[in-house]
Amino acid sequence: MTIDKFWDPERKLAIHTSTKEQAELLCRVFNRMGKKWMAGSSYIEDSNWDVFEENTCYLNNNKFSDIDREEENYFVLEFGEIDLDKYLTETEKKERKEEVSTFTNNDEKDL
Repeated sequence: MTIDKFWDPERKLAIHTSTKEQAELLCRVFNRMGKKWMAGSSYIEDSNWDVFEENTCYLNNNKFSDIDREEENYFVLEFGEIDLDKYLTETEKKERKEEVSTFTNNDEKDL
Protein backbone atom coordinates (compact mmCIF):
# COMPACT_ATOMS: atom_id res chain seq x y z
CA MET A 1 0.00 0.00 0.00
CA THR A 2 1.25 3.49 -0.76
CA ILE A 3 1.56 5.99 2.04
CA ASP A 4 -0.92 8.25 0.23
CA LYS A 5 -3.58 5.50 0.29
CA PHE A 6 -2.89 4.95 3.99
CA TRP A 7 -4.45 8.35 4.71
CA ASP A 8 -7.85 7.37 3.22
CA PRO A 9 -10.32 8.75 5.80
CA GLU A 10 -12.86 6.05 4.94
CA ARG A 11 -10.60 3.30 6.29
CA LYS A 12 -9.28 2.61 9.79
CA LEU A 13 -5.59 1.86 9.20
CA ALA A 14 -2.49 1.71 11.38
CA ILE A 15 1.23 1.23 10.66
CA HIS A 16 3.23 -0.79 13.18
CA THR A 17 6.86 0.28 13.69
CA SER A 18 9.01 -2.18 15.59
CA THR A 19 12.07 0.10 15.83
CA LYS A 20 12.68 3.74 16.68
CA GLU A 21 14.42 4.18 13.32
CA GLN A 22 11.29 3.03 11.49
CA ALA A 23 9.14 5.38 13.57
CA GLU A 24 11.40 8.36 12.93
CA LEU A 25 11.49 7.71 9.18
CA LEU A 26 7.72 7.33 9.05
CA CYS A 27 7.26 10.57 10.99
CA ARG A 28 9.63 12.40 8.60
CA VAL A 29 7.48 11.17 5.71
CA PHE A 30 4.28 12.28 7.46
CA ASN A 31 5.88 15.71 7.95
CA ARG A 32 6.84 15.94 4.27
CA MET A 33 3.21 15.17 3.44
CA GLY A 34 2.12 18.11 5.59
CA LYS A 35 0.58 15.92 8.29
CA LYS A 36 0.51 16.94 11.95
CA TRP A 37 -0.42 15.23 15.20
CA MET A 38 -4.05 15.59 16.28
CA ALA A 39 -2.93 18.33 18.71
CA GLY A 40 -1.35 20.27 15.81
CA SER A 41 2.32 19.62 16.56
CA SER A 42 4.83 18.33 14.03
CA TYR A 43 5.50 14.62 13.65
CA ILE A 44 9.24 15.31 13.60
CA GLU A 45 9.18 17.16 16.93
CA ASP A 46 8.29 13.91 18.69
CA SER A 47 7.63 10.51 17.14
CA ASN A 48 6.09 9.30 20.44
CA TRP A 49 7.76 5.94 19.80
CA ASP A 50 9.15 5.91 23.35
CA VAL A 51 5.64 5.56 24.80
CA PHE A 52 4.94 2.05 23.43
CA GLU A 53 8.34 1.34 21.84
CA GLU A 54 8.25 -1.81 19.65
CA ASN A 55 4.44 -1.93 20.01
CA THR A 56 3.90 1.55 18.52
CA CYS A 57 1.31 2.02 15.80
CA TYR A 58 0.61 5.20 13.87
CA LEU A 59 -3.05 5.65 12.95
CA ASN A 60 -4.44 7.39 9.90
CA ASN A 61 -6.32 9.83 12.14
CA ASN A 62 -3.14 11.62 13.31
CA LYS A 63 -2.82 9.62 16.53
CA PHE A 64 -0.60 6.81 17.83
CA SER A 65 -1.42 3.77 19.92
CA ASP A 66 -0.31 0.40 21.24
CA ILE A 67 -0.58 -2.42 18.68
CA ASP A 68 -2.40 -4.61 21.20
CA ARG A 69 -5.19 -2.04 21.49
CA GLU A 70 -5.50 -1.36 17.77
CA GLU A 71 -5.60 -4.86 16.33
CA GLU A 72 -9.34 -5.09 16.99
CA ASN A 73 -10.33 -1.67 15.64
CA TYR A 74 -7.82 -0.91 12.90
CA PHE A 75 -6.29 -2.90 10.08
CA VAL A 76 -2.61 -2.97 11.13
CA LEU A 77 0.04 -2.86 8.43
CA GLU A 78 3.70 -3.52 9.10
CA PHE A 79 6.17 -0.73 8.31
CA GLY A 80 7.72 -2.80 5.50
CA GLU A 81 4.35 -3.14 3.76
CA ILE A 82 4.07 0.61 3.12
CA ASP A 83 5.52 2.18 -0.03
CA LEU A 84 7.18 5.40 1.11
CA ASP A 85 9.40 5.95 -1.94
CA LYS A 86 7.56 9.02 -3.23
CA TYR A 87 8.60 10.91 -0.09
CA LEU A 88 12.07 9.45 0.59
CA THR A 89 15.44 10.93 -0.26
CA GLU A 90 17.81 8.73 -2.25
CA THR A 91 19.82 8.04 0.91
CA GLU A 92 16.69 7.01 2.80
CA LYS A 93 15.63 4.72 -0.06
CA LYS A 94 19.02 2.99 0.04
CA GLU A 95 18.93 2.61 3.84
CA ARG A 96 15.39 1.24 3.73
CA LYS A 97 16.30 -1.25 1.00
CA GLU A 98 19.23 -2.50 3.10
CA GLU A 99 16.99 -2.83 6.18
CA VAL A 100 14.37 -4.85 4.28
CA SER A 101 17.09 -7.03 2.74
CA THR A 102 18.61 -7.75 6.17
CA PHE A 103 15.17 -8.55 7.58
CA THR A 104 14.40 -10.94 4.71
CA ASN A 105 17.77 -12.69 5.00
CA ASN A 106 17.34 -13.17 8.76
CA ASP A 107 13.85 -14.58 8.27
CA GLU A 108 15.12 -17.13 5.76
CA LYS A 109 17.70 -18.40 8.25
CA ASP A 110 14.86 -19.30 10.62
CA LEU A 111 13.13 -21.54 8.06
